[in-house]
Amino acid sequence: MEQHYRAYDRRKLRLKATVSCQQPATQCDVLVLNLGLGGACLEAASPLPADAELTLLIDAPNRWDAIEFQARVAWCHTTSAGARHGVRFDTGAGASLVALVELLGDPYG
Repeated sequence: MEQHYRAYDRRKLRLKATVSCQQPATQCDVLVLNLGLGGACLEAASPLPADAELTLLIDAPNRWDAIEFQARVAWCHTTSAGARHGVRFDTGAGASLVALVELLGDPYG
């Protein structure tokens, strides 16, 4: 069995978020199932195109404003509930990276 190794660990959680794509023009609500410094696993009602560039706004319980990330769809699998997506964050997140580190360290996140 082939195993996948990630550069960064992921933390299992369930957070509401919004995804926006420019090509094709799409905006939808998603659920963040796991999150790490390199990316996230998202659950959506319908599939997003592979390799699509997107903006991810995560509603974090430890912040007033959503955390914004630029990301790209790495993979997508359809499920009975919709679709699961792996997204990888673009490097150079700046303030978003600081907010992500705070969220990952928050036991209530």
